[in-house]
Amino acid sequence: MWLDGCERIDTASMRAPLDLLFLDADQRVVAVVANLHAGSAVPQVDGAVGILQLAPGTIRLSQTQKGDHIVVEPIAQRSVQEPAATRASRG
Repeated sequence: MWLDGCERIDTASMRAPLDLLFLDADQRVVAVVANLHAGSAVPQVDGAVGILQLAPGTIRLSQTQKGDHIVVEPIAQRSVQEPAATRASRG
């Protein structure tokens, strides 16, 4: 789930762990938080304009790290033949 306009989140009401990617205006990863649990402290990330919430373990499996470029594509704009995608690239 993409949270636009966020640089921090409140974990008090979370029901399950999450992985978080904090992205800047160029969709570059500025911070990574893996396997976040309810009640955990999450720092405010300066420069972040949004947070990508992912299933726990996604960051480890994808090897996403600070500085990666993430492409977030809205589901509503995809065609029937083209699956929705989120891609990461180094550089």
